[in-house]
Amino acid sequence: MSSTTEIITTTEIIDLAIPLKAGFEPRYLSKWILKAQRQYIRPFLGDDFYEEITDQVENTTLTADNTALLDNYLKPMLAHYVVYERLPMINDHISNSGTMSDFNEFSNASGNTGKGLVRNQMLADAGNFEEQADQFIKDEQEDDSTKYPLYGCGERNVNKYGFITY
Repeated sequence: MSSTTEIITTTEIIDLAIPLKAGFEPRYLSKWILKAQRQYIRPFLGDDFYEEITDQVENTTLTADNTALLDNYLKPMLAHYVVYERLPMINDHISNSGTMSDFNEFSNASGNTGKGLVRNQMLADAGNFEEQADQFIKDEQEDDSTKYPLYGCGERNVNKYGFITY
């Protein structure tokens, strides 16, 4: 099992999820890839399919079907989830003096409301890619029942964002 294989690079995250990327430091994202990948991609794919994808990425043996899924859906989904998870700490950092904000002479911080709006949009965009990936796989399986046989075989958190009523 490829438990430490990242399916996306920091450069890809910046390209896919950060619209104004001039001067953005990839180091702000690198340590969060596996966390977001394990938290969001693994439950979406199921354990067996997740292991298949990460093994193929690690060994550079991606099938054409898995490449299409990865490039068009999983990477954009993961990029938005990584930024969603990391956004609160991109501008602010913890020091022995407390929480500090990094400012430079050319910009102003957007404040908590602005960060919240961007974070919510990242989560919504990631959710949209997740829905599209699910539909893509179902459409492919409808055309050819042998495609993506491991999808849905593991535990899958289908409704992470809805309300539970009793």
